Amino acid sequence: FSDGDQVQISIEKGIIFNKSKNLEITYTKLPQFLKEILKSGGILNQLKIKLNSR
Repeated sequence: FSDGDQVQISIEKGIIFNKSKNLEITYTKLPQFLKEILKSGGILNQLKIKLNSR
């Protein structure tokens, strides 16, 4: 990867794709609880959501 490369990340599939170099890298998929933290916008937002849903 270089500065300016266009990158696409698929958290669900565990793939990082460098569009500029047509390079695909796979990684171990994240556990569900980490995906939820990312989708909610971070740990603080996730805590707010969980506390407000009680």
